[in-house]
Amino acid sequence: MGRVRVAGFGVSVDGFGAGPDQSLEHPLGFGGRAPIVMEGGTTFHFVTDGIESALAQAKAGTSGE
Repeated sequence: MGRVRVAGFGVSVDGFGAGPDQSLEHPLGFGGRAPIVMEGGTTFHFVTDGIESALAQAKAGTSGE
């Protein structure tokens, strides 16, 4: 397995994560990107429209796209 270096990323005590310079225009911070597909089939989806949306997407097994 390869190595990944992440710089400029923080996670709060409640598990919320965002990159640098978070704002309403950039809810994941500057440079917040599309879903990331990993080898083996795991895909990370970044939900910016609230916890209710994240829960609904997780239950439905979709990314909301």
